[in-house]
Amino acid sequence: MPNRRIILITGASSGIGAATARALAGPGTALLLHARGGTDGAKRPMLEALAEEVLCAGSRV
Repeated sequence: MPNRRIILITGASSGIGAATARALAGPGTALLLHARGGTDGAKRPMLEALAEEVLCAGSRV
């Protein structure tokens, strides 16, 4: 079985975290995107949009 590594990116909803996710996105990478969202889920749409973006670049999310 291949040794698969997962890249955990915290603060992925904006700023440096989002930029890091975009920079690492590509075929063969697996990204785990995380952001503190509180109880209202305000950051969820931003994470979902970023997830779609990195999926289109070939990453697994």
